[in-house]
Amino acid sequence: MTREPTSSPALPLDTAFELLTNAYRRHILYYFHDGETKIATLDDLCKHLQNTLDEDSSEHQIHLRLHHQHLPKLVDHNVLEYDVRSETVRYRGESRLEALLVIARRLETTV
Repeated sequence: MTREPTSSPALPLDTAFELLTNAYRRHILYYFHDGETKIATLDDLCKHLQNTLDEDSSEHQIHLRLHHQHLPKLVDHNVLEYDVRSETVRYRGESRLEALLVIARRLETTV
């Protein structure tokens, strides 16, 4: 079953900031924005987060957080598509969010 995103003409600025407040969501967006691909498996994203973020969570714990919390939030705002059955994530992007993402990445790498 594919969870369909809600349609929205433009992401409100407050929503864009809210989506970027969480490190998991930021790093998922960095993965797609900085990479060559716009499609990834949930396992790919879990491994990426485990290697990128400095925390002790297991891959299984990250998987659960993404599946139940972070991916649905990004889907609800039309940034990603997530096919639950195949555990495939497709990046849709959003121009306002991507502009803020570039700034966030720059600030995060200079800290």
